[in-house]
Amino acid sequence: MKKIVYLFLIGLFMFSFSGMAIAKPVSWQNQNVYKGFNFSPDMDFGAGKYAIASYDENRKMEMVSLINANGTVYNGNIDVSLGASNPSDPDVSWNGTTFGVFWFDSWRVYYASVHPDGYLVTNPVMVYEGAVHVSATWNKKSQEYGVVFWGGNDWNPAGARFLRVDQYGRVLAPEVALNSVNGGGYYRPRIATDGSGFGVTWSDMRTCDGTCREVAFAYVSKDGYKVGGDVILTSTGAEHVNDIVWNGEEFAMVTYGNNGVSMVRVDKGGNLLQFSSLTGDPPYSNNMRLSWDKNHYLLTTIGYTNKTDIDILLYKYDRFGKIIGSPTDISESTTIDYYPSNAVVSGNSIAVAWVGDLWGQDQGILFVSGK
Repeated sequence: MKKIVYLFLIGLFMFSFSGMAIAKPVSWQNQNVYKGFNFSPDMDFGAGKYAIASYDENRKMEMVSLINANGTVYNGNIDVSLGASNPSDPDVSWNGTTFGVFWFDSWRVYYASVHPDGYLVTNPVMVYEGAVHVSATWNKKSQEYGVVFWGGNDWNPAGARFLRVDQYGRVLAPEVALNSVNGGGYYRPRIATDGSGFGVTWSDMRTCDGTCREVAFAYVSKDGYKVGGDVILTSTGAEHVNDIVWNGEEFAMVTYGNNGVSMVRVDKGGNLLQFSSLTGDPPYSNNMRLSWDKNHYLLTTIGYTNKTDIDILLYKYDRFGKIIGSPTDISESTTIDYYPSNAVVSGNSIAVAWVGDLWGQDQGILFVSGK
C-alpha cells in the first residue's frame, strides 16, 4: 500500500513541477529529530525552543521540542492527541506561554497545548464538529487564537469558517461564515494576523459557473466579525492558495496555477495590490510555505537538484516578489525530501523542518537551522 501511495505522490509532484534556478548547497547540518513515518510537520519557536508538530503512520499527533538551533532534542515524541483515531494536518503556534496545537480528526477540530518543558498543559479538547483542514494563528493583542477550517454546522453555504479560541481551547464565540456563496473553499483555508485582526484566504469555485478555482480573501476583526465582503483576487481559472503572511503593510499570499507560482498582495479592505509570477522560477506544488522576516519573504518548497534527488529549497523574495540572491538547498540527503514546514525566524537564525527519505527505510522528521 505504501508503495502505491509513494508512486502517487511522486506522480503528483512530477505533474506539478516546473523548472527552477540551480540551488546552491548549504553547509547547515541536518538533524534527525524523529525516526519513523511522520508527515506534514508544522513548526514554531518560543521560550528558546522550537516545537514541531506532525502525525505518524498510526495517525497519532506528535510534537518534538528542540532545545537549541543545532537540533538537540529536549523532549520528543509527545503524543498530544492521546492516541486519537485519525488525526491529521497539525498546526502549532506559540502563545507566549505554551505551544498550542490544532488538528482535525474525523471531521472534528481539536486543540491541545504543550509546555516548553515538554508536558501537556491542556489535554485534547474538541473545539468544533464538522470541519477539516485547520489553520490557526495567535493574536498577541487579543490574547486568543484565530482559527479557520472548511466545514460548517449549517452547510449552507459550506466553506471557510472562522472561530475564536483561547489558549485553553475554550471557544469564545460562534463560528463565522467567510465565503458568501456555496463555492467550495475546500482547499485548505489559511490565516494570518496583522496584530489586530485576521486575513483569511482560501480557494473558491464560484467563477465560471462553479468550475474555476480562484483565490478568495476576507478580513476578520479582532472581535471575530467579518469586515466587508469576501472577494476573488485571481483570474487564471485554476489558482490554488498555499499560504498567507502579514508583511507589516498588507497581506501576501503564495499561490500556484496556470501562471506558475505567484505573489498575491491585498490590503485589509480586500483591494488587490498585486497578482504576478514570482521571479526565480521556483518549482511549485501543494507543498509551499511562506514566512516574513522583517523585510523579505522566505519560501520553502520542494524541487529537483539533479535527475533523481528531490530536496527542500529555500527562496528569499522582496516585498514585491522579486528574488533575492539564489535559492538555497537546505537538505543533504540524496533521497526524497518532502513536506517542508514554514521557515521559522528566531533572532538571526532561520529553521525549517521536513520529512526526509519519503517512504524509505530512513524516513523521519529532519530539522535544520542556519543564517
